[in-house]
Amino acid sequence: MNYNKSGLIVLLASVFFGFALFAWLAFFPPHMELAQWEEETPSSTVAEDKGEEPSEDLSQVEKPWVYSDLLVTHGAKVYQTYCASCHGNTGLGDGLAAKALKPPPRNLVEGAWKKGGSSIALYQTLVQGIEGTSMLSFSYLSKQDRWALVHYIRSITNNKEEDNEDKLEEFAKTAE
Repeated sequence: MNYNKSGLIVLLASVFFGFALFAWLAFFPPHMELAQWEEETPSSTVAEDKGEEPSEDLSQVEKPWVYSDLLVTHGAKVYQTYCASCHGNTGLGDGLAAKALKPPPRNLVEGAWKKGGSSIALYQTLVQGIEGTSMLSFSYLSKQDRWALVHYIRSITNNKEEDNEDKLEEFAKTAE
């Protein structure tokens, strides 16, 4: 039988090395501190453990469509959880996922709005998404979270449209 002896030696050495590496990692894992890998989560229990204030309680907010600092603060936290990966931490459209998205996510600070920059238009965008883009519907968020996001986005944009308070009130009472 005629075979390549050097090829067989390389194959056997590779298999042996693979098993040895597997055994080493399985029985002698490198020392790791779990604190190095601790993830930040938006849960209130983690915030309380760190001595921070827990998330805002919006259950007492009767009209979440009316601007308040509490809603903007909560909206910033919701934004960091759901929006920053695409739109970036500061809303400039430069999030980690932005380079992979076609068309790229919008710069929320500057530029024209596709569906308008009023509170009603932003809320509808959150509920419906934008067809033909990576902007999906966030209808699974609570109404309070969606309104908080609207207030936060309007707080960072340089080109917000003025709201008609009567239309906003009427819309908000029937909004999903």
